[in-house]
Amino acid sequence: MRTLRLEAMRALTALALVLLTSGTLGDGGHVQAAGPELPVLAGEVGPVSDDNSRQHPFACRTQDTRLGQPRIDNQEGIGFAVTAPDGAILGYSRDCGAPTIVEYFYKSVDPARSEGLQPLADPLKPPADLAQIEIDGRLHDYIVRYERGTINRFIYAISLIVPAETDPNRPDLSAWNGILVFWFGGGVGIGHQQASDHALGHVSDEAHLDPDSSGALNEPLLERGYAVVSSTATVTSTSYNLLLSGRTAEMLKEQFEGLYDRPRYSFAVGASGGAVQQLSYEQNIPELLDGLVISHAYPDMITQTISVGDCELLEYYFDVTDARVNGTNRVNPRWISWENRRLIEGMNALDGFPTQHAPDASGIPLASSAGPGSSECIEGWRGNLPAVSNPLFVPLNRSYRLILEHEPAAFAATHFSFFDDLVEIFGTLEGSSLARRTTDNVGVQYGLSPLQRGEIDTQEFLLLNAWVGGPSDPRQMVPEGVPFDRSDPAFISPWSHRNATAEQALESGAAFAPRTTGDLEAIEAAYRSGLVFLGEIEAPVINLLPYLEPHLDMHNSRQSFSIRERLLKARGQEGLENHVILAFEGEELAAPLGLAALKDLESWLDEGQRPEGLQDACLDSGGNLLGAGEDVWNGVLTEDPADDGLCARTFPIFSSSRIVAGDDIRDSTFKCFKVAVDEALAGGFYGGAVFDEAQIKRLRQIFPEGVCDYSLGDMGAPSGSSGHGRGP
Repeated sequence: MRTLRLEAMRALTALALVLLTSGTLGDGGHVQAAGPELPVLAGEVGPVSDDNSRQHPFACRTQDTRLGQPRIDNQEGIGFAVTAPDGAILGYSRDCGAPTIVEYFYKSVDPARSEGLQPLADPLKPPADLAQIEIDGRLHDYIVRYERGTINRFIYAISLIVPAETDPNRPDLSAWNGILVFWFGGGVGIGHQQASDHALGHVSDEAHLDPDSSGALNEPLLERGYAVVSSTATVTSTSYNLLLSGRTAEMLKEQFEGLYDRPRYSFAVGASGGAVQQLSYEQNIPELLDGLVISHAYPDMITQTISVGDCELLEYYFDVTDARVNGTNRVNPRWISWENRRLIEGMNALDGFPTQHAPDASGIPLASSAGPGSSECIEGWRGNLPAVSNPLFVPLNRSYRLILEHEPAAFAATHFSFFDDLVEIFGTLEGSSLARRTTDNVGVQYGLSPLQRGEIDTQEFLLLNAWVGGPSDPRQMVPEGVPFDRSDPAFISPWSHRNATAEQALESGAAFAPRTTGDLEAIEAAYRSGLVFLGEIEAPVINLLPYLEPHLDMHNSRQSFSIRERLLKARGQEGLENHVILAFEGEELAAPLGLAALKDLESWLDEGQRPEGLQDACLDSGGNLLGAGEDVWNGVLTEDPADDGLCARTFPIFSSSRIVAGDDIRDSTFKCFKVAVDEALAGGFYGGAVFDEAQIKRLRQIFPEGVCDYSLGDMGAPSGSSGHGRGP
């Protein structure tokens, strides 16, 4: 059946290409898709899945590649205005489809042209300087096929070495090693776009110029015989809608299997959001991938929003609120030290760190009351909160400027935020079109661990928890201040404090700043939709861990152990056996270790067990082994610091605000179960700290609903889900 369809499609495609060249097609010369089926052939426009909600407005970006302007799909003024050479509008594109093209490149033996790949007009006419490449012991002409088009509204690319291709719809597989590699990308996107600027790099016209380019034209992968696939949908700077991107990844695999062949194995590589995608897809679409290579990893994005929110609440408390509620307007000397702030925030912070957020030569971040230095909250996460939470904030990059230019009314009516991009998952707040939020900090006792250790006193603990507050209700949010909204240069608000309850409470003369109550339906939807990584996966995972704590990088080392703990809670020893952590200094080793990891995955699956030499390990920046074995990370997930393994001592792991407040290293509790303050006092929650009667009264006032007991789990977690508590 597939062969018959391909033959018929080849005939139709040949006719369509002739008509396209002559300019006699309707819709401004755009080739219409032959149908909603896969595979897509050259000249066809890829399909859109039935479960794609066709988000609107939606910025088309095919015109920023050689795919050209998108196909016209309506005359109602919806979407991108497709124009003739004289500027006349021919029609509009809502779905941003474009005909598939196949291009060829080759590697030159000429030293002056050996960097990158050279365009090849006709693979049947190989140039005199054509190089050869050895793959699996056989020499092949180094010719690369680069297929690009649109599938499910996003731009995709597939590449592999094709030594003797004669027909773009009959890929030559003679040099293919039988393994398909997905290249997933990172970043934080808020949807309504076919591609972010970063995502376009994965399917770029210029990717052939860079041997190590991200995406489908990565030469080290191609030279080992892999076929490589990428899409602007599977780069999270486009969107963090992992249901939509996961469905797109399924279609990409279907495209490959239909036009090329069924892979022996399907692997993936990806850092940051690219790692999040792998874990999510393996949990929710287990048939997509056979093995994962994750780097700069987080377990998921949705639980990271907890820390994003806490960071700015705490920094504003340290910088402003503490002094104001004391009535002195004088900075508390304790919070001048960044390393003291680390006690509460958990993440790394360093006095004297060369911050990138200083507006002058002081070495102090914008509006901070601390000394020179910074924290991961600032260096890693600052700027993320508006994009996550504020529906009135949108970074006017090229995608969103296009919407503003083509559909200003639709732009004005759109809520641009992480949560609103996922409104179909979370649902809407009562009386509003805004998405529900998972954000909750009711009952959270910030600074609990340092209180237990005697590093802060009871009065400091009470003051912090009375005035840290929480994010505002999105229905009450206002535009951001400097540096995120520059309309009023005099209004500085790097903490987004106008959209938090502490400022409002201070101005109203309240006794304390209210906390934020998360929407239980939104939390339940996050679990139900699979946005929360629970660790319930079976595929082998090689976790590359560049140690970036000295750089206060947002990709902190704790995340890899959050993944491990979730795997352990879900699958026990099997989860541990299927997860290998390789840590190393800096980032330079990530690429060579990633290539080696793909070979290890192949051996792992061929042999049915983890290769004997593949085990937890840590290396220095030169790749020299510092330690390896099942005990090298002892101490990270265990209670006894005297049991610390070599790698745990060499690469110290930091914490988070919620772990400091009592959560475990999974760091995944959105809405805690609570116990009364008196029960917490009687239960030894506060270690050796002693509260007098007035302080106990204040504690009850701050926490009228009780305080978090993290041993009981998450109120929004499905009953019986792995690693989550039973409730009271």
